[in-house]
Amino acid sequence: MSSDDDGGEEDDRRETDVLDLGSGAAAANVRALFLSKEYPVVATDAEGIITAWGAGAQALLGFAAEDVIGTSLHQLAGDKGRELREIWSRLKPSESLELELQLRCKDGLSATALVIVSVADATFGPKRVTAFLKDVSEVRRVDRRLQALGRTE
Repeated sequence: MSSDDDGGEEDDRRETDVLDLGSGAAAANVRALFLSKEYPVVATDAEGIITAWGAGAQALLGFAAEDVIGTSLHQLAGDKGRELREIWSRLKPSESLELELQLRCKDGLSATALVIVSVADATFGPKRVTAFLKDVSEVRRVDRRLQALGRTE
């Protein structure tokens, strides 16, 4: 392996180390989710401050981890940011929910995402929230086209 490859692996580990996952198979599995471009994953604290930003979230929204870690996830929700902040504040340990949001992309456009939120049990430290994002932009475009076609008939 070249020294460039080693540096990339170190950068990947640093980006996921903010999760304080420790070691072991479970930690390796969570790191793999954050490093995969196929699975947009974001971790926040109880207030919605981004603590980890997966490669898939970067692929979906365009922001690199260093651009968003330490900022509020609610800022990416545009006019729904206040509502999202209230939802985050009411989340209880071991609770999960799904909601659909328009999220702001780095290029100024937006992506419609199904946000699946899971709250870690606070027994082992501060409350952590993990959000899995699923891009449903194309599905919503097709839905709108089908509805428009239905109205014209």
